[in-house]
Amino acid sequence: MNKLDFIGPQFRKKLTKVLKDVDKGIDMLYEIATHDEKTGLFNQKFFKSVLALELDKAKRGKKLSSLRR
Repeated sequence: MNKLDFIGPQFRKKLTKVLKDVDKGIDMLYEIATHDEKTGLFNQKFFKSVLALELDKAKRGKKLSSLRR
C-alpha cells in the first residue's frame, strides 16, 4: 500500500503539478543565485562556495580538486 493511496486522483494530479512548479522555481533560483546575469557564467559567490567545500575536503584528508590561477 502506497502512503498516498488515500489521496484522490484529482488532488494527486494537482499536487504533482504544484511540486513540479516548485522544483522549476528552485532550479530558477539556483540559476539566478549562481550565475552572472549578463554573461551566464558562474559568479564569484559560486566559486567561493566551491572553494570552501574543496578546502574542507582537503582538511579531512581527501584529495583536493585542481585549483588553477
